[in-house]
Amino acid sequence: MTFNIKKSFIESWKMFFSKKIYFPFILTSFVAVAGLYISIILLGIAGSFLLMKNLWWVLIPIAALFLFILAYFSLVSVNLPISTYKTGGVNFKKTFSSVWDCKLILKSLGLIIIIASSLFAVGYLLYVVASKIHPILIPILVGTAIIFIAIRLAFSLYILVETKGKVISSIKKSHEMMKGNGWKFLVFIIVISVISLLVQFIGNKFTQTSPISSDIITILFSIMLAPYFSLLTVSPYMQIKKDN
Repeated sequence: MTFNIKKSFIESWKMFFSKKIYFPFILTSFVAVAGLYISIILLGIAGSFLLMKNLWWVLIPIAALFLFILAYFSLVSVNLPISTYKTGGVNFKKTFSSVWDCKLILKSLGLIIIIASSLFAVGYLLYVVASKIHPILIPILVGTAIIFIAIRLAFSLYILVETKGKVISSIKKSHEMMKGNGWKFLVFIIVISVISLLVQFIGNKFTQTSPISSDIITILFSIMLAPYFSLLTVSPYMQIKKDN
């Protein structure tokens, strides 16, 4: 039960160049991201208005609604590459409708809260312990623990989207799938990060005429390459799941 880094890059690259996938993928991603940003803007406008009218107590249900919408579009972003790998194409309507499930959205929020709380609790505990021994141990212990937990739980949301099961079951399954794959997955993430930085560096080198043109080209570059990195990131999960 493992994955091949080279295979991840090759498979994702082939899918990236498929006309059947590329443009529908970009369109679906754009709608999901646009929906997310529109929600953020509307929340900001509503929040400013309510604070001006001293109706701060109304912000609680507004914030809850925003979190719900945020979780939904996050599920869409996760479901898109998974369904693309499974079907070999992009179904715009199904990508959105299959995760429009109140229970699933609330479960995803619970999962995110559990992961964030775990990272914070372990990080803080090790910070306190390390600070009493020697300050130099703080980044080593805290960093190692956070990376370990993040890697072990990396597949949790993928599993939750696919199975629509329980949150704890998704966490346990992710932990099991990562056994024997932790170091390889860490190398995989590092390689992706280096490639992403190189792409940004090259983009900036070609767009040093003005800050505005540089920003525009960087955004366009990101949109163009979004399908590849999205498919690439989910590839290890699909490989390990297939072998399981």
